[in-house]
Amino acid sequence: MKVKIALAENGSDIFYYPDVMVTCDPQDTEKYYKSYPCLIVEVLSPSTEDLDRREKRLNYQSLGSLQEYVLVDKTEMKVEVYRPLETGY
Repeated sequence: MKVKIALAENGSDIFYYPDVMVTCDPQDTEKYYKSYPCLIVEVLSPSTEDLDRREKRLNYQSLGSLQEYVLVDKTEMKVEVYRPLETGY
């Protein structure tokens, strides 16, 4: 399942395939993507770690519905949880 992120700067959308995504929003009725996830989990690998930590994290933070972004390291016992603050992430 894809997550859709609307980019305000140029009016276009981007899509990602997170490893795990949870949505509880009744507006999320699209068949092929979700726009209002409350939880996104990415499992880090050497080939995707930079993308997950930088680009995806910045874009996911623009989702008002997102309550947690979780990065799971598969090479060591490490989990990072990012939650929005009143002033941002």
